Amino acid sequence: MMQIEPYVYINKVLIQDKVKVQEFFQNLEDESATSKEKEGYYGFETTDDLLSLNYYRMKNTFDFSIDDKTNEIVSDKTPELFKAEIQLNFIKNILIVWGRPYIIKYLNTQFQSDKYFNILNEKVNFYDFYKNFDSNECNINEVSFKDIKVLDKYISVATLTTASNKDALYLIKELGAEVSTVKLKIVSVENDIAMLDINLEDGVIKLNIPTANKFFIENIKDQINNLDI
Repeated sequence: MMQIEPYVYINKVLIQDKVKVQEFFQNLEDESATSKEKEGYYGFETTDDLLSLNYYRMKNTFDFSIDDKTNEIVSDKTPELFKAEIQLNFIKNILIVWGRPYIIKYLNTQFQSDKYFNILNEKVNFYDFYKNFDSNECNINEVSFKDIKVLDKYISVATLTTASNKDALYLIKELGAEVSTVKLKIVSVENDIAMLDINLEDGVIKLNIPTANKFFIENIKDQINNLDI
């Protein structure tokens, strides 16, 4: 089965000098090549439109058990490899990172050190996100709102399950409240399914794709990598 990272981060960026930004990411790979650390960057590629880079980190995980003979707690150390895929679109000014949440957070901190490149950390607009998907192939299953007013009272967070895109879009329009999260179900013509849990405030998408169809998985990944927000 083809594997992709279950989390992806997406946000707008401000690029003040494209050449300097390309040099910054190139240097990340160059420094990794001479380092003996258990983390680094590799696979740097860039064009006029797009920059891509990969990140890896070796981390030890521990399993604890009780020794039957001594009745003492023992631990087994297992090295585990974590990876992230980084993509910077110069045309759309969008940064996309595939990886675990703590890796994404760490990389954001690293990237902010470049004075020619700023992650804006802006909330993703629901309509800007939704327009990237074919309404005939996806269904809005759930929508969460922030600070909605019901019967002259304000509710800080409300989550509503929706039966169709029409219902969801009607609710969003009528309530006029800020959409904070949304769940999308994407179904292919072969009935492969992908569930996207999108946190619009943080720009993080959690994916669940229970299929072995690599073409469907690649299509979902391409859709996300080509998002225009």
